[in-house]
Amino acid sequence: MKTLVLYNSKTGFTKRYAEWLGDMAGCTVMPFDKGRTTDLATYDTIIFASWFHAGTIQKLNAFKKMKLDGRNRIVMVTGTAPPGAAETDTAIQNNFKNDDEKYKVFYLPGGLSYEKMGIGDKIMMAAFRKIIKKANGEDSEMYKRISHSYDNTSKEYLQPLVNYLNSL
Repeated sequence: MKTLVLYNSKTGFTKRYAEWLGDMAGCTVMPFDKGRTTDLATYDTIIFASWFHAGTIQKLNAFKKMKLDGRNRIVMVTGTAPPGAAETDTAIQNNFKNDDEKYKVFYLPGGLSYEKMGIGDKIMMAAFRKIIKKANGEDSEMYKRISHSYDNTSKEYLQPLVNYLNSL
């Protein structure tokens, strides 16, 4: 089975997972924009790797428009929330309202890198921190999670996806 991982990464966490997955499962890995012009006919499984931004999986709609009939479709999404967080489950459901049966979705905790963000994202995050601080206080889990840069990536989070690929 040939598998292609198309990744969309802004600060590097999703790219790191995509590259790790390529090494662990023998997948071809390339940036999403390059993959959009690649002949997908030779692949049995297409994995789209991207990240959450304000609850939306970035470039997911462009991935959904790709002609992937007859192929396994997997979405690997990264974010700042820990695994199993209710907010993550809700965001995933919102991104796949009418077509969730077509995709197998895996969530992996990434991180936050203020150093690699653009000015617009930094301003948005500053406003979001103020809202969270006012609503929940500085001791809230959410406020602590978005107050500084961090990296929660780990190869161990990929194991369920690797197991799933092996079962296909």
